Amino acid sequence: MTNAAEALTLWMDVALAHDQPIPAPRSLVDLKRDPDVSRELSQFMVALIPLRPQLDAAE
Repeated sequence: MTNAAEALTLWMDVALAHDQPIPAPRSLVDLKRDPDVSRELSQFMVALIPLRPQLDAAE
């Protein structure tokens, strides 16, 4: 969990660089209502990880 924010930011940067969609943020309640996700929630831990997008060097 120590590097979770950095890992999330790096994943997002790579996904955007490859024109992959970034899922919209959802609340835990919304995730529990999604049958595909709710099965996973019963087996794994949920963590709140801040997203800190890196600024492009050109900006």
